[in-house]
Amino acid sequence: MAQIEFDKGTGTFPYFIVFLYGIFLLVITSFGLRAIKEMTEGVSASVGHVVRKEIK
Repeated sequence: MAQIEFDKGTGTFPYFIVFLYGIFLLVITSFGLRAIKEMTEGVSASVGHVVRKEIK
């Protein structure tokens, strides 16, 4: 049976942490942008309705 040997001196752990942090930032940014988009769409729709009502 083949033995698996790990090289403990590779130093890849910091890259793994940076990778996880990057994924975390992508998720947080995605949810943040979606929330901002929903908030601005609601505001512009309601403001547009008021403006159209005043023009008529």
